[in-house]
Amino acid sequence: MQPADATLTAVTAPDFAYAAGSWLESHRGMGLGRFMLGHLEGRATALGRRALWLQVNKRNTGAIGFYRTAGFEVVREAVFEIGGGFVMDDYVMAKRV
Repeated sequence: MQPADATLTAVTAPDFAYAAGSWLESHRGMGLGRFMLGHLEGRATALGRRALWLQVNKRNTGAIGFYRTAGFEVVREAVFEIGGGFVMDDYVMAKRV
């Protein structure tokens, strides 16, 4: 996999870990997302975190379904201005670990 094929951001705090990632269409369905989430859950547990949080676009039904299958639940909506009249219209999802 080339560096441009995936992005991943992870932030940790005392009670939770936050991760964001995306895959190119050509790399979907290969188990990479499940692998990544499994790794993040293991790290969060090892660090004593109690939950994983993520943010996903409300229209990304495929990702939302994937995260729900992995045990995440929508906990709130998040709308952020990103400049130029554009906004991010997302769900914040969480899973206890």
